[in-house]
Amino acid sequence: MRAMLELENVFANIGQYQILQGVTLSVPEHHVTVLLGRNGAGKSTTLKSIMVYVRKRTGQIRLNGSSLLKLAPYQVSRMGISYLPEEGHIFANLTVQENLRLSVRAHDKNHADRIERALDIFPDLRQLWKRPGSHLSGGQKQMLAMASLLVASQ
Repeated sequence: MRAMLELENVFANIGQYQILQGVTLSVPEHHVTVLLGRNGAGKSTTLKSIMVYVRKRTGQIRLNGSSLLKLAPYQVSRMGISYLPEEGHIFANLTVQENLRLSVRAHDKNHADRIERALDIFPDLRQLWKRPGSHLSGGQKQMLAMASLLVASQ
């Protein structure tokens, strides 16, 4: 089975603290992989290392065979990987529509298709289209944050 994402012997520091110590992980194509562990086990740091938000790290991180180590976070995102923190990130004063349109990259001629695909995955957002982010429930805010990531990374 071909690995889409591979981490090999990854060590990562946040400040003076070594959080990851030799993490090796293989995510096969067309499969869902879940990171489970207690608080402080390094789940978020592993994801932030993949997204290159954590720069003090060693080891190998590859997506479809290409190294991610020297890329910027926006370049990793354009390759189709995104990170959504637990608290999510939306613009509370903007509508669902405005939040999704803000996620579209400049000069993206297929933005309507990208938004439509995200709305197919999260159909509740269609009914909330004109509602400001501040008026969404916690779950609806998470849906909007995930849809925004999908629009930005497709």
